[in-house]
Amino acid sequence: MHALVGDSYFFERQHTKFSIFLAGPPPETTTRGGGGSGSSVGGAIFLGLLFGLLVVYFVGFALYNRVQLNKSGLEVIPHRGFWSGFGGYVAEGFRFTFHKITGKGQYQSV
Repeated sequence: MHALVGDSYFFERQHTKFSIFLAGPPPETTTRGGGGSGSSVGGAIFLGLLFGLLVVYFVGFALYNRVQLNKSGLEVIPHRGFWSGFGGYVAEGFRFTFHKITGKGQYQSV
């Protein structure tokens, strides 16, 4: 028999009590396989931080370009040359990875 008390599970066996400190529920109460809910929370935190930092990056540099450098229109986009080619960079990365995994074709570096 076991019972949850705080963060500890207490097991009784033949009139002997001892506690085991676990990070999560006991294995028999886990309902799904894999990483459990801890990995979902960690992934959500990571994505939230990533998108939050991207917003700060774009808004911050756009304001800097507008106020300090007196740029307007599309010129306020930070590092516009990089972001205009970003889709092509991602596609090339997928193409390279696909060819390495399947062994099809030869990748020619520039």
